[in-house]
Amino acid sequence: MEFPGWRAFVTRVANDTRRRHFKCPPIGSASQTCASRCRLYQNSAHPINFQTLPMIIRVILSAFFLGFTHLSFGQSTLPETKLSSLAKADFGLQGIGLTYEPKLSNKLTIDLSAGAGGGYDIAEGYLNYKLELQKPAFYFSLTPKYFYNRNTRSLEGKSTLLNSGNYIGLRLKYVTPNDRQTDLTRNSILTNIHWGIQRAIGNNFAFNSHVGIGYAQDIDYDFGTLYPSIDFKLSYVFSKRKL
Repeated sequence: MEFPGWRAFVTRVANDTRRRHFKCPPIGSASQTCASRCRLYQNSAHPINFQTLPMIIRVILSAFFLGFTHLSFGQSTLPETKLSSLAKADFGLQGIGLTYEPKLSNKLTIDLSAGAGGGYDIAEGYLNYKLELQKPAFYFSLTPKYFYNRNTRSLEGKSTLLNSGNYIGLRLKYVTPNDRQTDLTRNSILTNIHWGIQRAIGNNFAFNSHVGIGYAQDIDYDFGTLYPSIDFKLSYVFSKRKL
């Protein structure tokens, strides 16, 4: 999925930065398209320096995770708002997969997910999601989620079934290429910070959606870019256990 105008926005924000050194694949290799794009961008008038962004993202992830852990342990919750450990089958924008969501504390869970979906073509200021049903990419992700309003939902008479509530989450996701014989998509790592909602639909289905901002990295050729993070998924919960 490509986001038109995002590159222009990021360029305006970073227009005073200096040019970054790229690791471009050699011309004449199987990565001709990638090499051409890299060299074209090197020669542009206002390249963006994303050199420090991966470190910044790691620092933010660490700070948020430590903050969530501090806030979630030791806080009292109403008996009916205790989180459950869930096993789910997922259907959504990132593909089809399985998720185990164990309870870590009174207000913290983590999604451990794996599945099949689309791959990513990433360059500086550019992100394209490519889905090929005959040649799917495979993904593996970790998503800690801090739920902050489940007591309020219970007091207002709203459902807290299947970990229903609003949360702040982090995601670290690794995605393989669709096809290792071509260079259209490559090994990628995506990290994002987001605000999300989780809601029960009946007794066995859950809806999950989030919006946020992230950083995507092509780990084959060291390309990277900021991107708006948007996700929707419907899950069938086939196992739930309150601890």
